[in-house]
Amino acid sequence: MNDRDLADLLGDAPPTPDPRFRLDVLSRVARRARQFAAAERAVRTIGAFTAIGVFFPLAQALGLTLADMQPLFMAAAIVGVAYLFAKAMARGPRGVLLALRMR
Repeated sequence: MNDRDLADLLGDAPPTPDPRFRLDVLSRVARRARQFAAAERAVRTIGAFTAIGVFFPLAQALGLTLADMQPLFMAAAIVGVAYLFAKAMARGPRGVLLALRMR
């Protein structure tokens, strides 16, 4: 990537090759990527908690009690633990050892 390509991302390119210009462009692009990832994570978290918050009143309105939903909660807990275990296994043996070591 030359300074002309980087200038398309930031503005006007300097007349001579400038390492500070390249670092400035890369830092701005990295900052935008971090901000986008943080916004995406926030939307996902808000959506999940909103769905959980809507689920309980709707279930109660439909006449389901906590005792009726207990098998559903147990199944959700088992699926959640299996998901966390699968994520640890995807990291390889080192990820599993780190997960076990944290206990």
